[in-house]
Amino acid sequence: MDFVTISGVVSCHSCPVRYYLEKNRDIQPERIEYTISKQISYHLGRELCDDEIWEEIKLINPQVDEDCNSLFLEWLDVCRRYSGPAASEHDVLIRSLKLGVTGRIDCLYRDDDAIGIVRTTETPETGIYKSDRIRAAMASICAEETLGFLPREVRLLYIPGGTMKTCKPSPADRRGAIRALAAAKRIDHGYIPEKKENDRCKFCYLKDYCISGPEKLSDII
Repeated sequence: MDFVTISGVVSCHSCPVRYYLEKNRDIQPERIEYTISKQISYHLGRELCDDEIWEEIKLINPQVDEDCNSLFLEWLDVCRRYSGPAASEHDVLIRSLKLGVTGRIDCLYRDDDAIGIVRTTETPETGIYKSDRIRAAMASICAEETLGFLPREVRLLYIPGGTMKTCKPSPADRRGAIRALAAAKRIDHGYIPEKKENDRCKFCYLKDYCISGPEKLSDII
């Protein structure tokens, strides 16, 4: 069975053309912001030791240099306000054989029947970003099938803001995730999505590769 990743579902929900382009994009190095966020998240709910976490970050991502230390310290400082529990497990692989979706959850809280997802974006002022609700919905579906229980909640850990928001995916969130999955599978089987420009296109990191319609990035670069 060919699987679609949870991140792919989120991408396709945002823009099918973006999903199409990302499928044909060379594997990119891990972003420094993601490395910093991930390593800080491993220590949430425990003592946050600057030197220990910084050494881990440098070992994991060779792109990280001393110029990144100020960003690390800024995020670590705000995360000292975190008052939530420590995770019982990290980086747990999950999948749904029924739907053909695979991915991983960053944090598992077995005592609370909850799962956690690390985000590198700023905390939304109100509510939860739609993309995060879609991610939470699909992760919840996969976690139920893999772990044997329906997560009571999905905890979104916004590391740059040192905050946690809880999400309980609604039926509308699940419908959106399943529709996006269906669209991704059509693209995987050869369908080329039509470009439909909107305001979000201005901020898309692939806007320079999406001109009149989707093309393979390997044909452009």
